Amino acid sequence: TTNTMFIVRHGERLDEIPDHDWYEYCNNHYKSSKKLHYSRSNDPPLTDTGKEQGKEVGNRLFIELGESKLSCIYCSKLLRAIQTAYEIAKILSLPIVLSEGFARTAQAVEQMNGQFQYLTIDELTQYCPGVEFIDGDINTNNTNNTNNSDIADISNIHTIPNTGTHWYNPLRHVGQQETSIVVAHRETIRNIAFIRQRIPYCGYATFQFPKIATINNRNNRNNRNEGGGDSDSEGGSVMEWDGDSEGVRGNNNNGMVMAEFLTLRHPNGAVVITTL
Repeated sequence: TTNTMFIVRHGERLDEIPDHDWYEYCNNHYKSSKKLHYSRSNDPPLTDTGKEQGKEVGNRLFIELGESKLSCIYCSKLLRAIQTAYEIAKILSLPIVLSEGFARTAQAVEQMNGQFQYLTIDELTQYCPGVEFIDGDINTNNTNNTNNSDIADISNIHTIPNTGTHWYNPLRHVGQQETSIVVAHRETIRNIAFIRQRIPYCGYATFQFPKIATINNRNNRNNRNEGGGDSDSEGGSVMEWDGDSEGVRGNNNNGMVMAEFLTLRHPNGAVVITTL
């Protein structure tokens, strides 16, 4: 009666190790515009250790998946997440579907208010050869407007509908698949699991979603903050999303999609937190 989603934090990023030269590199190579310089400075690649962490969690997910069948890996459009997904995709032999919505929990992306300049798919293939990349934000009219997706066919697993400005919209969509993998950021996991626990590089969390979005009338639940949730479900925290366009809960009859947090693990599978 439930679907399973694995959310993976990216591996070790270059700008968080001592004596890195990433900012100097950006200062020398991205002087043409402030927007480009800001975007590249805040979109560092993985270290070699980060790539190894990606391989480790990929091998672990191969075991976790068992007989489950996936058609793709979903991923943030930030390079550190993409390079992590790349290592996993090579092990699982899957394409990578990119969406800005999965990057929306990163502070640098939010501060740009939809103007963050991501690497193009052509540029990504130079970093990550041999794996297919699909832009999940391209709408049904085939326009490259990744910030205002308007995708009508939500049955297409290679598209992410109505990303808008909300980080939870693509997760709500992907959570309706029987099994899925999303590579994103530590705040993505924290926001859904309601934890402030340190999330290790390439740590991965397991969530369960109902196969059909739970529909409830919550007329008496007013003054609820966006992104909040309850912890009254046996076995773990529960994340609730409203079905309205603004995501604001209150006096309405919108559908709620609920995700139950089960475990957080290191890339090798060792348990960090479990609610089981």
